[in-house]
Amino acid sequence: MGKKPDLLELHKDIHLYHADAVAATGYLTLPVHEVMEMQGSVGLAMGGGHTKVRVENFHHHHIFSFRYAHSEVSGRSSAKKKSRNTLAQVVIEGLNIHNIVTCDRIVSRIAVHKPDDGSEASIIPFGSTIDNLRIGGFKVEPDLAIDWFTEHDTWDKFLEFRKKTREQVDKITIRDPREREIAEPKEVFACTLVRDWGKLPPGVEVHGHGLWVPEFGMVYIGELFIAEAWRRLRMIRTVLGCGSEGCYGGGNTSGGTVPWP
Repeated sequence: MGKKPDLLELHKDIHLYHADAVAATGYLTLPVHEVMEMQGSVGLAMGGGHTKVRVENFHHHHIFSFRYAHSEVSGRSSAKKKSRNTLAQVVIEGLNIHNIVTCDRIVSRIAVHKPDDGSEASIIPFGSTIDNLRIGGFKVEPDLAIDWFTEHDTWDKFLEFRKKTREQVDKITIRDPREREIAEPKEVFACTLVRDWGKLPPGVEVHGHGLWVPEFGMVYIGELFIAEAWRRLRMIRTVLGCGSEGCYGGGNTSGGTVPWP
């Protein structure tokens, strides 16, 4: 039967990869009550690997639609970089929500770099974009803080950055606007990537960390959730509240890294 393997040696190179990508999710309560099946959904096996999926010309009751979506996840070990690398990515083209919110192209991307020496993982949203976002036909150009969360790529770097620039970072924190004090992030920090919305269409107003759109509802861009070993990003979410009621989201990615226990 041979000699039993040394368990420490057997497991020393095992790494628990984590990544998932979902192009679109949603549901309606009016004019119908229906949950939309997730579109372009892929997940990474614990041992890593690569997979992708493509969806074309999708619509849900002609309220939510897109021309094309591509979701992809991968996880692999790099001997050259001496690290474990993970990627979750979604691309959506031709997004249309109730003929009010449209977008030519959305990219949601979470990339993870975990050094083999045991140091902190670098996890960044670099490459995440939203192109030609229009609300009611008017172009909206939000300033996204991709640079903040790319430069301060580890949990410790982010906490130090937040300590030094508390006022700036707290402006993008997701919280009840009635709260006066913001607790220090311990396990999960939630924020929007939007630093500034820029010029807004007539009647559209900033409300919380999103936009209130008359005769439509709420629009949220770049909702990012940060923890020590993972990040989750949703590039767009809309809450419908006029004529139709429900919620649609697009560009969901997450990635992280965990060593063998």
